Amino acid sequence: MEKLVPELRFSEFEGDWISIKFEDVVVSLDSGVSVNSVDVPISAPGQVGVLKTSCVLNGKFFPNENKSIIDIDVKRAKLNPVVDSVIISRMNTPNLVGESGYVSKGYDNIFLPDRLWLGQVDMLKNNSKFFSLMLSSAKLRDILTNIATGTSNSMKNISKSSFLGISLPFPTLPEQTKIAEFLTAIDKRIELLTAKKEKLTLYKKGVMQKIFNQELRFKIDNGHGELVEPPEWEERRLGEVVIINPVSKDKLPNEFLYIDLESVVNGNLVKKSIISRDDAPSRAQRMLEIGDVIFQMVRPYQQNNYIFRKSLGKPVVASTGYAVLRSDTNSNFVYQLICNQSFTNEVINRCTGTSYPAINSKDLGGIIFNYPKSQSEINKIGQFLTSIDANILSLDNQITLNQTYKKGLLQKMFV
Repeated sequence: MEKLVPELRFSEFEGDWISIKFEDVVVSLDSGVSVNSVDVPISAPGQVGVLKTSCVLNGKFFPNENKSIIDIDVKRAKLNPVVDSVIISRMNTPNLVGESGYVSKGYDNIFLPDRLWLGQVDMLKNNSKFFSLMLSSAKLRDILTNIATGTSNSMKNISKSSFLGISLPFPTLPEQTKIAEFLTAIDKRIELLTAKKEKLTLYKKGVMQKIFNQELRFKIDNGHGELVEPPEWEERRLGEVVIINPVSKDKLPNEFLYIDLESVVNGNLVKKSIISRDDAPSRAQRMLEIGDVIFQMVRPYQQNNYIFRKSLGKPVVASTGYAVLRSDTNSNFVYQLICNQSFTNEVINRCTGTSYPAINSKDLGGIIFNYPKSQSEINKIGQFLTSIDANILSLDNQITLNQTYKKGLLQKMFV
């Protein structure tokens, strides 16, 4: 007989967990009502909102995901989120049905719609945060997905009887509390890292604007060991400071790493596809060298640009959806320049097309901007902004590591 004990456990606890139906854990499971609203979140005292189904994800509750209830429907709204409860998406798309989030405090100005449940557990026997963590575990997410029904492929529904009929092993209340406190500490670390990343990203955005508006200057060495103000910037075209789509004399290699328009997100290479020349799409034409910058030509407002700083082990080829920018001055500066919002705005003004707005290389090269005359200032700006990017990436990696660590614990600390 299989023992009902987790793979990973605190040493002070022993003995099997006990299988219990949710109906013996949950003391209330209620849904709100459907009300008429406008898709604008509440932002001032006295306003009343109804939650969107997107307010819960991966065990988290996002109260700002709400819509303003129209005045004549406010009286119809019922069921506020209360402290130590769990909100569950009972009706959603196949991938999101069953998503849930823990509510750490009460809200009297937002309400649940009919597609969300508010669940509360018997607090004398169970820990609500533990229950919320259990709901977000991979095992239970699979169960919830499997019990969801519906003829439409776009929308699934979980019945209350099916949900309450789920039976899973539970530990004692002290062990539930210990697990919840441990995993909550990891959540708090993730939240702290996320807040630091958001703050640093916002700082970089502001400082970039000041740098490229020449409100913030970097002093340069005058050759005599003295730091002096650099000369004023001058108007230049992009095509004057970089080579756009340099022609390679080499043929495509037999095998290479291909960068398409889905490979880069926020300056990071998130997908590495190794393909052969015979299987390569016709768009695989831009052969890259270390130091090249690629600019997203299609939907450039996404700013999914990339700088090829170091070898990736194989030759790298980019899609023609990117423009390759090759500089003999400072690639880091060029990368920061094209990621600046004012440059992006100039690109957008020259785009054609509605669903997939795009700019051609000729128009891209014709964009005029102010450019430093001093190579020393160019180098300092590139180094300064690149160092901020490195710190943002470090925080992002730490967030990912902690999220992965927690995901592994959810698999090992639950039966």
